[in-house]
Amino acid sequence: MIIGSNGVNFLNYIYQLIMVKLLSPASYGELASLLSLSGLIGMIPSSLGLVIIKFVSSSKTSDDIRGIISWFNLRLFIGSFLLFFITSIFSLFISSFLNIDNTILIILIGFTFIFSVPSLLYKSVLQGVLRFNQTVVTLFVENGVKLILGALLVYIGFSVLGATIGFVVASFVGWGMSRFF
Repeated sequence: MIIGSNGVNFLNYIYQLIMVKLLSPASYGELASLLSLSGLIGMIPSSLGLVIIKFVSSSKTSDDIRGIISWFNLRLFIGSFLLFFITSIFSLFISSFLNIDNTILIILIGFTFIFSVPSLLYKSVLQGVLRFNQTVVTLFVENGVKLILGALLVYIGFSVLGATIGFVVASFVGWGMSRFF
């Protein structure tokens, strides 16, 4: 898990280096603000990750794990839509505060929570049942999609919108892969 986490961190480092080269300083500043916003808002649901891992790891049967998943699934799904809704409502205020002209970027960052928050549940379950290889593969693929698609869209001219679309698609892929395992 440690080696995999460091590999994912290296992918994120490469992502930052590529975005610095492809985007103008102002555009890279917008992207950094958007990623920071995502990280700040994402701390709210990510605090539940350790709680889910604890409950899953202390479960005795697979029926208990299914019960935990179903209990958290609905609540996290509702919470993810609330985060998206709140982010969308305050997108004008957030974009003016961060000095970002395109409010669609804020709404897209909010949209990632629809996939990334439920994905947190499945990744935490994988860690709770000690399936670290599957967790690392999911993280590698998710960050690889963000790197490749984001860089490609920025390169062909979509600028920060392209990087943000790459981020949205990566969160969807991460959600799908974490459900698969």
